[in-house]
Amino acid sequence: MAAGFKTAEPLEYHRSFLKENCRPDGRELSEFRTTTLNIGSISTADGSALVKFGNTTVICGIKAELANPPVEAPGKGYIVPNVDLPPLCSSRFRPGPPGEQAQAASQFIADVIESSEVIQTEDLCIERGKLCWVLYCDLMCLDYDGNLLDACIVALLAALKNTQLPEVTISTETSAPEVNSEKRRGLHIHKHPVSTSFCIFDDSILIVDPTAEEESLATAQLAVVTDEEGRLCSLHKPGGTSLSGEKLQECISRATVRQREIQKLINKVLHSVKTEQ
Repeated sequence: MAAGFKTAEPLEYHRSFLKENCRPDGRELSEFRTTTLNIGSISTADGSALVKFGNTTVICGIKAELANPPVEAPGKGYIVPNVDLPPLCSSRFRPGPPGEQAQAASQFIADVIESSEVIQTEDLCIERGKLCWVLYCDLMCLDYDGNLLDACIVALLAALKNTQLPEVTISTETSAPEVNSEKRRGLHIHKHPVSTSFCIFDDSILIVDPTAEEESLATAQLAVVTDEEGRLCSLHKPGGTSLSGEKLQECISRATVRQREIQKLINKVLHSVKTEQ
């Protein structure tokens, strides 16, 4: 019976739970799905991490390459994020060039990298005007069940914290770069941005960490990115119904708490990875 009701009237089905302040998967409105994190899982990458929010699974691999610094910023390197939503992660995605959602997610991550200053691109410069690092951050969704942006940001941050770059010197004789893969050092992470996503139902009910089904039924979606100082780095709200100042404040304070939890989780996993080595 319930299955039939859910199929025929998905919104009414969800509303019947929301009235009781819970959700079809048994969570409370402000409860996140179980978050698991695995760091350093891709041995061929310079840094990597795999994140799961419930079923939603995202893996991030970081590859560092040497390049010429941009002409307009000779003392900086680059960070290039790319989100891939292959058909294997959900039947809603088709093979071929990246769709709108993948492009929007890549842009969102690029904006967060810039606005939060997670890494200062000056740190990626090896020799001004001549040589810098480019960090290619490939994020692939392996299983899509909503809240892609939050999972991507956690995977990216954990992978950046796991990244080890080889020592590079420029030969005085040939002016060519010499890479010493034996000697590696980590990146300097300046800030720890964490994204917290919300869905709004019937213009007033707020839920966190939405599943794909909840996203499809919501009247609006919102992602709030804060760092460890409680600073608001980014606010992403693609259309939908408007939000009162009070509700927005509530979202920001929840995001601040979530940021601390995620940062603690990343540090804990990194610590256990180091002790195993």
